[in-house]
Amino acid sequence: MGYHPNTEKSHDQFVKIILFVEDDDALRKSIALGLELSGFTVYTASNGLEGIEVYKKHKGEIDLIISDVIMPKMNGPKMVQNIKKEGNNVEVIFVSGYNNDDDFQKNTANYDYKYLAKPFTMNSLISTIRVGINHSV
Repeated sequence: MGYHPNTEKSHDQFVKIILFVEDDDALRKSIALGLELSGFTVYTASNGLEGIEVYKKHKGEIDLIISDVIMPKMNGPKMVQNIKKEGNNVEVIFVSGYNNDDDFQKNTANYDYKYLAKPFTMNSLISTIRVGINHSV
């Protein structure tokens, strides 16, 4: 059972524009492509500092941040902390293979977010976006 993108855009789709932050180039490109094939507009960044720059450039457009947790230069939780302290109320999904990291727990304690453990399928990511995020808006 492979990934089958839904090429019809849903009229009730709240999340349309995603910032995807991932330091693994191949993973970032493949996930971004899968999201685009599913009808989303995707901006990408390779680390938290770059993620902040992209978010500021497209402030007001981005509905959702999907971010790896452990990255060079600035981790995902620290990036989200910086974005949210500016008063930005953006939805967040963290993706990581490290879910018991103390620093992760400490940096995300004050934020409402979804979590998806790596490895994940594109279908599970799309489901998390459409069910977990869209219905909480």
